[in-house]
Amino acid sequence: MTLQEVLNKLQGVKGSGSQFYAKCPAHEDKRASLSIKQTDNGKIMLNCHAGCSFKDICDALNVKPSELTGETPSAAVYGKTQYPSIVVTYEYKNLNGEVILKKYRKSDKSFFWYNPATDKWNKQGVPDTLYRQELVPAAASVFIVEGEKDADNINRLNGSVFPFPAVSPSNGCKTAWKKEFSELLKGKNVIILPDNDKPGEEFAQRVAENLKGYAKHIFIAHLKDVFPDLPEKGDISDALKKYGNEAVRSALPKLLDEGNIYGVKGAQIKEEYLLISLDDVQSSKTEYLFPPYVPKGTVTILAGISGGGKTWFSLYLAKLVSTGEPLTEGFPKKEPGTVIYQSKENDLSKDLKPRLEKLKADTSKIFVIDDHDKDGKYNPVRLDDERLEPILKKVRPALVFFDPIQSYLGAEADMNKANTVRPILDKLIDLAQRYNVAIVLVAHMNKDSKAFALDKILGSSDFRNSARSILICGTDPYAEDYPNSRVIVQAKNSAGALGDGITFHIDDSGLVIDGTCDLDADEIMPIRRDRRGKNKPAVCLDDAKDVILELLGDEGYCEAKAIYELAGMRGISKRTLYNARDEMHLQSVKIGFGKNKVTWWLSPDVDKETFKAERKNNAEQLTIS
Repeated sequence: MTLQEVLNKLQGVKGSGSQFYAKCPAHEDKRASLSIKQTDNGKIMLNCHAGCSFKDICDALNVKPSELTGETPSAAVYGKTQYPSIVVTYEYKNLNGEVILKKYRKSDKSFFWYNPATDKWNKQGVPDTLYRQELVPAAASVFIVEGEKDADNINRLNGSVFPFPAVSPSNGCKTAWKKEFSELLKGKNVIILPDNDKPGEEFAQRVAENLKGYAKHIFIAHLKDVFPDLPEKGDISDALKKYGNEAVRSALPKLLDEGNIYGVKGAQIKEEYLLISLDDVQSSKTEYLFPPYVPKGTVTILAGISGGGKTWFSLYLAKLVSTGEPLTEGFPKKEPGTVIYQSKENDLSKDLKPRLEKLKADTSKIFVIDDHDKDGKYNPVRLDDERLEPILKKVRPALVFFDPIQSYLGAEADMNKANTVRPILDKLIDLAQRYNVAIVLVAHMNKDSKAFALDKILGSSDFRNSARSILICGTDPYAEDYPNSRVIVQAKNSAGALGDGITFHIDDSGLVIDGTCDLDADEIMPIRRDRRGKNKPAVCLDDAKDVILELLGDEGYCEAKAIYELAGMRGISKRTLYNARDEMHLQSVKIGFGKNKVTWWLSPDVDKETFKAERKNNAEQLTIS
């Protein structure tokens, strides 16, 4: 049979010369998954990338295999080298457990890829990933092996034989190790199980080198140390087949004990003390859920006085996560995420749900952990609750709230004593790091009028010390005519500069962001006295106005920072300056972002938009020059 006669029997034929593609007749083929090739000796080769056998294709075409190959029927149908069959399929998944690629391995050990998203027989557009990477986030320790078969065998016996899950690069020991793999394994104990050969040892050393500064500890475990008669190129699958599950399980403790910690000769996995050189630690930047107010992978404290708007602001953040909207201008919209919102002070149906509906949140993405077991027994959620990790693993929230802190410590914990608070917080922070989730603890504040804002947060100082960010919610002291006006001020940011204060108000639509301000945490708290208990001396408002006019000059504008500095030298507080600014009807303009942001005060007769455009042009010219 000629090549053209075969092509005439097929649909969707594409190609030229001796190589063509068409829809496979042996299955319902939406794509051209059948390749047709004529060899130099005249044989016609048919290969279905969906897995149909050569015989099935010939039957569907109503031709004999020998008509295409010129061989005897048995050789044409059963020849392993010419017509290998698919023996196993490996599914590569993303961290959410969704299949992103399928790898088909044939009987001759060759393989090909299928992309479900594009319905094409290749992996184009999908970045290289580790096989079974979805098991990594929830694990404290991970095995790295050289192939999918080894990873599957370990994962099949995980818990009964092997204590940890296993992953494998897509091309075994030949895989080029990527930075993304190291990022995924950051903070984990990694045990590398190389094959018993030179390429395996080189692979182990290369992976270990790349994991320095990422993994918590790195172990290279050699199977030959516990199975001396393991053959050349033997791997963990060979060991399981040759010695059995029980023998491998019994040998595993010794294998791990004898695995060298990479870079620390002779150190053992069970040593009590290990040293980590900071030279091997790779610096990394803090990631934020809402820059710079709410960092990921750690704890933020949101504190405020009663009626200060803590709950409304918390629910507003939950709404932003559920819809993907940014908190402040200048940041792009994100993919919507999920939220866990635990509150002991607000009823779900009467308070939380109605407020979230007002805010137009996607409530399908906001969850609450029930305080009752499946049998109805009351079992209140705690910050160190064993239920948290499996829930984080399942829901993968971007944000978790506990409101208020003291309701989630447990009856035996004293929130004013560090020895009971710190272990709970350390466990919570470890959980936040491993799942890269932002956790917000809502706190009350005491009524001590002599204390600074941070000192007013209830409980042990360990709450304030362990939090990477602290937000204070209070009232705007300069909005007496607007009783619903509130302010959020960042009082601590361990990773960088403090963010601007955020002003908002509550109305029938819920929470509305009004803008930013220069207030600090102490200014939005009730008026306090200085450390000697005496009132700070009042300064005449006219003195503050004189300072402002002096610096505004004929141009009618000046940096707010210069005004603060001169006023401070003359004993004038920011509070008095703000009163003077409001009476003079000055305008406040912020230009730039982050550390380059500058606040200007403008006279009423200066056009704000023209001023901003001129500042921008000046900055661009300065950059060019």
